[in-house]
Amino acid sequence: MRDLLRALGDRLRKLRERRGISQEDFADRCGLHRTAIGLLERGQRVPRLDTLLIMGRELGVQLTEIVHGIELSPGIVRPSGSRLKASSISRQSMSYSSPSEVKKRTGHCGASLAITPPDGGGTSA
Repeated sequence: MRDLLRALGDRLRKLRERRGISQEDFADRCGLHRTAIGLLERGQRVPRLDTLLIMGRELGVQLTEIVHGIELSPGIVRPSGSRLKASSISRQSMSYSSPSEVKKRTGHCGASLAITPPDGGGTSA
């Protein structure tokens, strides 16, 4: 898992640096503290999905570009013993609301990710 997080952190750092954005400025744009960006870029924290989506938006890339080619080592298992399973969600079935949009709608801070399954119902993560 450490290798996975380091690879993800390296990718985030390279994307940020390629755009000439400082950690502090990037943190402000993403609504995070600068130290959180540093921890993520060093692979010392596990990012939430909504955090990755926000970071991707601020970097001008799709989530798929952030995670492309980053894979778990074979045989990694969950603490419960069940193997990790990959699933895909099509871009058309997802919608994202920024923290400011959520605050306007609900009065609470936080981002929202809605995933619509094939049957048309929706769940938020």
